[in-house]
Amino acid sequence: MVNYESTNRESIGSKWSDWLVIVISGLILLWATQPWQVLQIRDAALLSANALAVIGLLWWADQYEREPLRTISWAFLWGAFPAVIFAIGLQYQWTTLFGGVVIEELVKLAGLILIMRRGSIQSWSDGLVMGGFIGLGFATFEDLIYAINGDDSFSTLIARGIFSIFAHTFFSGLGATLIVFGLLKRRWWLSAIGFALAISLHLVWNTLLALDFFDYSGLAFFIFYSLLPPVVLFIAALLLRKHDKNTLLTNGYKALEAGLIDESYLLLISSLRLRRKYYKSFANKDEKRQAKATIYDDTRRLLQHN
Repeated sequence: MVNYESTNRESIGSKWSDWLVIVISGLILLWATQPWQVLQIRDAALLSANALAVIGLLWWADQYEREPLRTISWAFLWGAFPAVIFAIGLQYQWTTLFGGVVIEELVKLAGLILIMRRGSIQSWSDGLVMGGFIGLGFATFEDLIYAINGDDSFSTLIARGIFSIFAHTFFSGLGATLIVFGLLKRRWWLSAIGFALAISLHLVWNTLLALDFFDYSGLAFFIFYSLLPPVVLFIAALLLRKHDKNTLLTNGYKALEAGLIDESYLLLISSLRLRRKYYKSFANKDEKRQAKATIYDDTRRLLQHN
């Protein structure tokens, strides 16, 4: 166990007050749209399946120090409700294509700042994952709106699942990665570039779609709108997982030299395979839960002491 003091605060989602804005905005949006009047069970199942495809990637990306489910849920619901309702309200004031993109990315990534201020972000991969979950929440409610207003909700959700479900995760997740890096390293200009990246990706996406840029080739359309976002996100997740492991080992060896940790425990923390084997050695669920909590806390400490 790592025996130096942690500077973590309670992660977001741990207090009832964290949920107040989400609950209020969610009730307003659900009352205004009343999706149960239009969508059938198969539509809800398809919408859920589309979201789960992205959740699976984000879940895989952050295995060394995954946030509690309440924090992940808060991030997703911030994107689905407050970000959507704020975007709708503000877009009445700035109705251009560029204005809409700026507003959407601003209200989505405001949630990222709230998460970070509560100590729930320790590394680049946390930025990708938390920003990604916020973007996914936004995309999911956006798809719901398209389905409600479309002629065939099921066909609409199939198309959205193929061509756009990764989109907002792509914009916000990659932008959030740079934003978090800049904030962690106190390089504010990098955070500004991260926000500009999220806006630029979103703007290019919407502009090319509005101009029917890929009408000349269905294959090019499929590659750009369907394959590019998940492939780029997967590569980013792979690189960031590797970075997290390197950070754990680098900071772990410093702790080892200081006598704060032993080598076998460092190897356990930095190896997902050894972790799984270690957890299986516990027959008692409470003991297994405690072991996971200890490794999680120590991983957070090692990742945040750079």
